Amino acid sequence: MIPAIFGELLAIVFVAGTSHLAVVTGVGYLLFPEMGALAYDTCKRPFGIWACAPVSLFVAPTVAAAIGTAICWGLPSSLAATALCITLAIGLLRLARSPIAPAISAAYLPLALNVRTWHYPVAIAIVTGALACIVFARRCFLKIDSGQPKAGRR
Repeated sequence: MIPAIFGELLAIVFVAGTSHLAVVTGVGYLLFPEMGALAYDTCKRPFGIWACAPVSLFVAPTVAAAIGTAICWGLPSSLAATALCITLAIGLLRLARSPIAPAISAAYLPLALNVRTWHYPVAIAIVTGALACIVFARRCFLKIDSGQPKAGRR
């Protein structure tokens, strides 16, 4: 059995590592604001709703970030652009049946901060992809402290 604190420590190490990487590389977009919540919840609760959707954990924020960046390029910042951005992000979640609600923030951030670079969705893909890999590996290869069976093992 792995102590319950392991998930919290894993989230701290992940977010601290991401922050360090952002500083060292100068790619501030790695610091997606909702990454802390995603990391904490998926690492702390490996059988929680977000952790049980590792593909969506990667895809939903990445596609939403691309949507937000495209809207920022195509429309001036306005109430209509904000409504379109959030509506499309929610539509993405509904269409994909994704539980990853922080993807809405990933979509809105480019518009809120006038981010007009495609480096942003790429950075989101890198960070959420890394987190999804960690979550998948933890669920598949480690004994989870919840007492539930290992995922993918028969």
